[in-house]
Amino acid sequence: MNAPQRSSDPHVAIVQLMNDLRQFLDPIGGVVGRSRDAGVNGALIEAQSFLKEAVASLSRAAQLSRPKQFDA
Repeated sequence: MNAPQRSSDPHVAIVQLMNDLRQFLDPIGGVVGRSRDAGVNGALIEAQSFLKEAVASLSRAAQLSRPKQFDA
């Protein structure tokens, strides 16, 4: 499997990665609702929590990496 193309602009690359991670959150929640195994559900909930933290951290990084706008 090929890795997705990333922008050479750090801000855009961070936003792309953040969006990629967000795509995993909903499917994990759907599997948690269907699995009857407590161990599997626990691991999935933990993964979901880590992904949410990663998205929050990337969101902050995206804010910090946003190009500065200069007044003319």
